[in-house]
Amino acid sequence: MKQFFWSMVLLLAGAPLLAQETAISIDKDAARKAADEMITRYSLDAEQAIQAYKIQERRLRNEAEITALKETDNLLYLQKRKAIRIGTEGSLKRMLTPAQMEVFNAGVSARRIKDSDFLKDLKQKGLTQEQMKLALLEREGNFE
Repeated sequence: MKQFFWSMVLLLAGAPLLAQETAISIDKDAARKAADEMITRYSLDAEQAIQAYKIQERRLRNEAEITALKETDNLLYLQKRKAIRIGTEGSLKRMLTPAQMEVFNAGVSARRIKDSDFLKDLKQKGLTQEQMKLALLEREGNFE
């Protein structure tokens, strides 16, 4: 009887988690396209390609989960989007070889230069530090 009771408790406790998992669907074609771009950019092997697809699926699922925040709390949405980008990059870095990391680091360097130029332009336009931080945060979640 105790075993049945605990089985039911676990089933009922897990039901919302299962419902939440299935409620968020992602565009498999978008995940495949993003993974293909990673495969091409970093010359990934077959095993890495599988990991790249999983990374992109997770990224898209995470982005889908925060979409509602864009309308209700844009700043939190932007912060979470940046965190998703950082997490995705971390997952990518863990699977790259040293030669592939050189390509990754070159991309990071190029993005930092673009961000620096972007901030210089904003400063010339007379934006406040807070406005510049927000504008940069809006850019930071983007994958290029």
